Amino acid sequence: MLSVWENGGRNIALDDAEFIDLGPLSRDSAFNVAAWGVKKGSNSLFAWLAEIWIKRWPTVSELEMPDLPWFNVEEGIQRLREIGMVEWISHFRPTHPSWEGPEDIPLTNAL
Repeated sequence: MLSVWENGGRNIALDDAEFIDLGPLSRDSAFNVAAWGVKKGSNSLFAWLAEIWIKRWPTVSELEMPDLPWFNVEEGIQRLREIGMVEWISHFRPTHPSWEGPEDIPLTNAL
């Protein structure tokens, strides 16, 4: 998800048929099944994926994230950005409209 965000996925508009035609998007079969059931309409690639992500993993606690070690500052920052993306998507619903992106997620002890 972070790669899609960083590579402009929020600016790639797709209707539901174009999104479904992308084919399998994950190694997680439940995610792929949810992707085939998107509602009709048009959205950005990132928004489609975030919608499916929320359906597949409604809460962060349901997502199993490996506790990967990091060995330098760059890897540590990347790991924090990945965790921030997951947290941001879990709040992607319009509950926090002031958050424009994953970098806007508050850094808390839980992270």
